[in-house]
Amino acid sequence: MNVVIVEDEVPAIKLLKKMLAEADSAINILATLDSIVAAVEWFRLHPSPDLVVYASPAEAVQIVDNSNVTVSTLQADGQAAEKVELTCPIIFTTAYDEYAIRAFTVNSIDYLLKPLDRTLLVRALDKLKRTLRPSGVDIDMQSLARMIAEQRPQYRTRFLLPMLDRFVPIGTKDVHFFMSAHKQTFLITKDNKKFAVDEPLDALERELDPQIFFRANRQFIVQNTSIAAVHTYFSGKLKLSLRGSDEEVIISKEKSAAFKHWLDS
Repeated sequence: MNVVIVEDEVPAIKLLKKMLAEADSAINILATLDSIVAAVEWFRLHPSPDLVVYASPAEAVQIVDNSNVTVSTLQADGQAAEKVELTCPIIFTTAYDEYAIRAFTVNSIDYLLKPLDRTLLVRALDKLKRTLRPSGVDIDMQSLARMIAEQRPQYRTRFLLPMLDRFVPIGTKDVHFFMSAHKQTFLITKDNKKFAVDEPLDALERELDPQIFFRANRQFIVQNTSIAAVHTYFSGKLKLSLRGSDEEVIISKEKSAAFKHWLDS
């Protein structure tokens, strides 16, 4: 089975590839496309695959009827700039609630709620193998874009922090880790600059993307790319070495399994 993945999150792509390979060793990933623009271009130049796994990255979709799938890039005014029609089954993987999932299922399309469940993915693949046919749905890209935007968690992407007589914008991609010391929260950047942050770690944990940041313990929230090494520690604990830092971060025995799954996904 030839499969195309439309997904804009690198960790999600990695996990999806792993799950598809485990579900069916005969699956061949033809392409992973990280935007609607890339998807439109690819589908215009290549034959339709057996299956598209669509994660609704930036632009999204709404089911209208049982005709073909129309994938469109949008102009600033919301009008379609370029579009291409698909005639293959699609599995949507998104963060819709159960009500929306049920509504979409009525249209004979498979939807998997994130985080993905391996059992449900295998079930969806089995269903498609039994009913594989060149049919799809007509999609209103602009409407579902709004629906995705409303329901997808909006995680924090930047901080505006004081430094001497000015404020400095810091993107979350430049954050090394957060730490709590002496009842104060600090943000440490990847170039080892230290900024005071008004919010406690508990509040930051809710605002940060859990695919990128992990609450290691009461003192630290770490970024995935900042981890240089993971060491076994006594009593089933783990000890993290952070790049360019002397800080030692201890993961409790209770959190060790969740941490390993997070770092490996």
